[in-house]
Amino acid sequence: MCTETEWRAWMLSVAQPLTRCAADAEDTVQEVLLQFWEVFRVLPWEYHPHQWARTVCRRWIRFRATDRNRHAAAQRNSPLEDRNTPLPEGHEGSETRLIEHAEMQLLRQRLEERLSPQQQEMLHLYLEGYTYQEIARRLNVSVGAVKCQFCRIRQRAQTVLSTFWGSESELKGEGANADDQPVFPLDESAGGGG
Repeated sequence: MCTETEWRAWMLSVAQPLTRCAADAEDTVQEVLLQFWEVFRVLPWEYHPHQWARTVCRRWIRFRATDRNRHAAAQRNSPLEDRNTPLPEGHEGSETRLIEHAEMQLLRQRLEERLSPQQQEMLHLYLEGYTYQEIARRLNVSVGAVKCQFCRIRQRAQTVLSTFWGSESELKGEGANADDQPVFPLDESAGGGG
């Protein structure tokens, strides 16, 4: 499963049994693809290892479909005049988004606990949108040193992910190449390294 078409078909096959109609399944898939992009800055078919991307997508589809079904049931059971009530001030989003945000915060916190102060600073700069070259200039180190540190950050991220969502073998899946490099969204090509 490497192409966009194959991924979309697989995601629809996961979403359809969980939603009320085909349109809800398609909307759920679109929401998950958007969320994947927002979190990782790549789409699932571009992400390696693919098995981990599948696990994340399956989980997010389940959350989104449950949230969508819960909302639809609440709409059916509420009086018509209550259906268009605006959300209260400061509403942060659905329960699903809050859970996903909390999971990402916990993952980031666990990763940062395993990083040196310099690695933490590099990670923060990268997540703010700096390229490897800009990070090197800002911290007065070579680009090679930045790349080396991000390699170590990715290794630590793999450890954090494997303990958070399952063993390393579950993340890689059957038939996965042992040389697959995990990404936490720190793919070197995204950082502009060179």
